[in-house]
Amino acid sequence: MKVFLRIFFVLLPLFAGVALHAQTNDNDLKFENLVQKAVELFDNSDVKGAAEILAYVVHNEPRNDAAHYYLGMCYFYVRDTDRAVEYLRKAAQLDPKNFWYRSRLSAILNLAGKRSEALAVSEELSKDFPDKIEVLYDLVDMYMAMGRYDQALEAIAKVETQRGVDESIINARYRCLMAQGKDQAGAKVLEDFCSDYVSPQSQVLLGNHYLNEGKDSLALSLYNEALEVAPDYIAAHLGLAEAYRIKANYTKFFPEIKWLVDNEDCPVGAKYDYLNEFLRRSDPRFVNSRRKDVDPLVESMVEQYPADSAVLMMGTIYYYQLQEHGKALDCVKANALTHPDSEPTASLLCEYYAMMGQLDSLADYSWKFHEKFPSNEQFLNTAIYAYYQNKDYERLFDVLREAYDEAAKASDKNKMADMLTTTGDICVDMGYLSKAFKNYKRALKVKPDHNPALNNYAYHLSLLKKQMKKAETMSRKTIVSEPDNPTYLDTFGWILHLQGKDLEAKGMFKHAILYGGKEDPVLLRHYAAVLDALGEKDLAKYYREQAAAKEK
Repeated sequence: MKVFLRIFFVLLPLFAGVALHAQTNDNDLKFENLVQKAVELFDNSDVKGAAEILAYVVHNEPRNDAAHYYLGMCYFYVRDTDRAVEYLRKAAQLDPKNFWYRSRLSAILNLAGKRSEALAVSEELSKDFPDKIEVLYDLVDMYMAMGRYDQALEAIAKVETQRGVDESIINARYRCLMAQGKDQAGAKVLEDFCSDYVSPQSQVLLGNHYLNEGKDSLALSLYNEALEVAPDYIAAHLGLAEAYRIKANYTKFFPEIKWLVDNEDCPVGAKYDYLNEFLRRSDPRFVNSRRKDVDPLVESMVEQYPADSAVLMMGTIYYYQLQEHGKALDCVKANALTHPDSEPTASLLCEYYAMMGQLDSLADYSWKFHEKFPSNEQFLNTAIYAYYQNKDYERLFDVLREAYDEAAKASDKNKMADMLTTTGDICVDMGYLSKAFKNYKRALKVKPDHNPALNNYAYHLSLLKKQMKKAETMSRKTIVSEPDNPTYLDTFGWILHLQGKDLEAKGMFKHAILYGGKEDPVLLRHYAAVLDALGEKDLAKYYREQAAAKEK
């Protein structure tokens, strides 16, 4: 909203220069008085009140051009650009000789992204008001934004004819020529201007041009000349720093960057962009060797802008690469706390707690973020993992129950079955088999085709060598549903082996190996047992060795 209002007031003096000359009858001046009243309300920030009066005037006196114009500006103020354009266009039609109506119409069309329409209005405006220099400036901007550089150069020539040498137009001409690939012509434009005028802005622009061409000594000279005139000119300091970096003159480079980073007048975006790009392009070994110079830069940025997400992320990456995990975690945590609605930042904080092995914090934050971002299953899964690893079983079962209740409330049967299956798995690990089987049964009652429950129930039955036919039936459903899932193929193959169906089991394991099973040591040991049963001793030995290697 701040940016929008800034643009809005750049377009104003809203009412300055626009005469109240609605086409009213001599016998009835009340509409003109109403329009004047609306203007007063608008000036006092009562946009709604102004709009109500203007709508009344437009309805009862549809040829009142001023009412249409001001009503359009009211709609623009509340960001209804379509309605704003509608009324401004009507005002311009009613009084085509009014420069302000058409000028504002073009500006609002341009802001609304309707560049072609805006350009058409401004081109006609330039023909009708050839002495209005501001229209030519607008045309230059629009032509350049649309990549119509020849027309932009023509408009620039008209500006120069009317106004003479103008630095902004010189810089626009340079940008046009550069966009057309006419580098030498572009440089000459700046060189000629700088030879006649002292201008830090143009000197820096020419310095940047020389720097891109590898003429760093010439660039340095221009930056220094600019700083003699304007010692605090940020762009000149940035150019100087880059020239020192290119020349590998780090004795001067780092103090220059430190000056920029510590300068309160330098926009945070400029500081961040340059420092972040420097860190991104630099070899980590170089950064590590210059930490006495680089650390103060990053620390200063984080201290100055403790709520800036980009700065905090830069700090996170910097400290992470240097294995300063405590400082990196501080940056991540600050980012998550100052930007509580950022899901990626929340995920990163959980990842960092996991990496640091801080299970208490991982569990608490994961559950907190699950409540805030319920559609992201990773937070719930991480909370379950953390409570389990921390052996906080009481809280773990509470979390699973709460998650189940959430799913039930949302009629999410798949998630309900997931929570029941996970509860069953944990009960198995704790040695509560009867409770585990009850939860698997409950999961299958909720969702009969829930593969994780079918697989885990079948597998644990097979380990007990009980109800093998039931286990085989459940397991077979999983491989019909997901024929390339190595976990389900392992369970089914093992159940077949326990029933003496080793040849059929071998086919299951071979298929599982093709789809990632060779990374699972348990699956490899099962396969070795099947091969042993079939008399393929050498191959069985190979897979046992592979399993042992994976377990190391």
